[in-house]
Amino acid sequence: MPLQVEALVIFVLLGTYTPGPGNIMAMNSARHAGLRRSLPFYCGLASAFGTIALLAALFNLALKTILPKIQPWLAALGGLYMIYLALKPFLPQGKKEARSLEAAPFFVGFAVQFLNPKLVLYCIALMSSFIIPWNSTWPVLILVSVLQGLVTFLGFILWGLFGAVFQRVFSQHEKALNVIMALLLFYCAWSILKAGFGL
Repeated sequence: MPLQVEALVIFVLLGTYTPGPGNIMAMNSARHAGLRRSLPFYCGLASAFGTIALLAALFNLALKTILPKIQPWLAALGGLYMIYLALKPFLPQGKKEARSLEAAPFFVGFAVQFLNPKLVLYCIALMSSFIIPWNSTWPVLILVSVLQGLVTFLGFILWGLFGAVFQRVFSQHEKALNVIMALLLFYCAWSILKAGFGL
């Protein structure tokens, strides 16, 4: 299957730079302890992101090896997950306040990511829907995992630097931004489903 570059880039940018537990913790850490003191925490968050991406690749490879006919269904799950992400901002939910966080060490940043279900599902969808169908060799899987960790680290830096600005923009234009992100996620889901089922 050819690599769906446009959908992959949109998926990575949305998954990495939109609000999520890691980005909110990065923003709060910089706000309370300063960007420089938060860098070890950011390194831990990003390292765990790359590690979880590689573990998701291994999980997907095991499934693909054991059950070769599962690929379309993995694509369907990835597509359905993206549709869920697109609809989530429009579903009723209580408003949650972001917890404040002092600058935490590398290990805390690394460990807390393994409790982040959004990250685990994101990595499984990334690997099963985009990377493994295109190329499942070890060098590519390791490279993608490392690159995802680096892209994520840059996201944490941005959230730390511009957290207050992002917070204001998201609160002022929340509905419009949610619609734009939902449409982009629907496009990603359609691209994956189309490729996975040969439409």
